[in-house]
Amino acid sequence: MQQLQNASDPVTCAADILDAVLEVMVSVRETCARRHGGGPTLIRFRAMGVLRKRPGATLSVLSDQLALTLSATSRLIDSLVEQGLVVRKVPAGNRRTVSLALTAAGNKSLDAAMRETRKDLATRLEKLTTRQRADICHSMKTLRAVMEGCC
Repeated sequence: MQQLQNASDPVTCAADILDAVLEVMVSVRETCARRHGGGPTLIRFRAMGVLRKRPGATLSVLSDQLALTLSATSRLIDSLVEQGLVVRKVPAGNRRTVSLALTAAGNKSLDAAMRETRKDLATRLEKLTTRQRADICHSMKTLRAVMEGCC
């Protein structure tokens, strides 16, 4: 009964979510570190993920999302452009801004990194019962809807 009472408190629920997200990010970082030579580092993985969710994002938007300085974000993008993973575009009608997008190679690289990361997470989740995994999946779908402003 105590667990249900704690879960009904939004502050306690938020704390549990943050704790879990941080643990997942540590796991993702470890997965990225293991494949360092064969895929994007965590910061590149995050940058590419942001650009997939927000195609056409500017350097400023990406900088804010990654919590990096503009100069650090610019260097990151320079390296992704050099590798052919990201392209800079000047939108018609606004030559003072530059939008960023993943290339086909960038999407392919991110897909491969996502598959490997999902595989690593799945290995950890194998220890749970089918019901526990179903509960987590349901909760994640609900959380995503809330975070996307649907609920």
